[in-house]
Amino acid sequence: MKNFNRLKTLTLLNTLIVLYFAFLYLAYIYQINFTGLQFIVELITFPLMAVQLVLLAIGIGFFVNKKPTSILYKISVVALAICSILTIGSFFI
Repeated sequence: MKNFNRLKTLTLLNTLIVLYFAFLYLAYIYQINFTGLQFIVELITFPLMAVQLVLLAIGIGFFVNKKPTSILYKISVVALAICSILTIGSFFI
């Protein structure tokens, strides 16, 4: 039961981080520029990038150890990996 709660929490965190960076991308595409929004984005983006990498490492650790996981957790880790690649890759464009 403890493993299930941990996986549920990790799935939620992975999904929230992917949604945040998707929102950030859409705000950039549609040029949404509000002072309050820009302040929050500057305040949260770099800590979430660090959390993103840590959660990706934990997710890969669960895959390597072959612990039983749900399909939703696997999808969230793959989405987080894609989001990480796009986020880090955006620095080199």
